[in-house]
Amino acid sequence: MIADIKRVLTEMVKLLVDHPEDVKIDVVETTWTIVCTIHVDENDKGKVIGRRGQTMKSIARVLTAACRRTEKRSVQVGLADLS
Repeated sequence: MIADIKRVLTEMVKLLVDHPEDVKIDVVETTWTIVCTIHVDENDKGKVIGRRGQTMKSIARVLTAACRRTEKRSVQVGLADLS
């Protein structure tokens, strides 16, 4: 399931950014959540975040809905090196 989440998230983010070759996803499992960290080019961070964080929130909602059908866990999505 984790490999599927990573694959889907990678494809979703690649469609949003101008530099898809720089997209890298790290996934860490905890007891109740799956934490996904997105690494993208500095110029693409705004596209992944979206206005008021709406794009990242939407991505997390879609992944959580898919994950809850089988594992009953939520998915948290964040950007790496967010300054």
